[in-house]
Amino acid sequence: MINQSDKSLKMENNYEKISLRENLKIILWIINNVRKLLPVLFWIHFIVRIIQYLKSPIELYIGAVFIDTVINKIINGTITVDIIIEYLIIYTLVEVFFGSIIVIVNDNLDKYIQSIRIYKINLLFAEKVQSLGIESSEDPSFENLKKKLKEKSHLLIMCLT
Repeated sequence: MINQSDKSLKMENNYEKISLRENLKIILWIINNVRKLLPVLFWIHFIVRIIQYLKSPIELYIGAVFIDTVINKIINGTITVDIIIEYLIIYTLVEVFFGSIIVIVNDNLDKYIQSIRIYKINLLFAEKVQSLGIESSEDPSFENLKKKLKEKSHLLIMCLT
């Protein structure tokens, strides 16, 4: 009698493990396909993501400059409320820009790109089915394969995200 752990070991062996290099090739292939599918939006989205990832270092830099300025002004005895308010306003503007506007733009870009990808993938699928001709659509195995592809197309769309 085969126990549950033996079954799971057998199931794991059915999957082919890929190397890091192969994994990177797949990731680059996906990125390249998304770039070809939506060239302008890809670069806009890429730039917005970079800006979003730079939020923390920029906030840390502004905070460090603020603290250094306040400490230097305290040591020199020239601190005023205006200096503190000036740096707090700059910090708040950066936080609003990165914390709100960039996140909203990024989320809306994600949704828009997702909808365009769904449309384009369905269009490519329809064009391919049409190019195969009417005789292939009468074949039951082809219809079964077409149904499976339509059901699994969301996985392709998720991979391209």
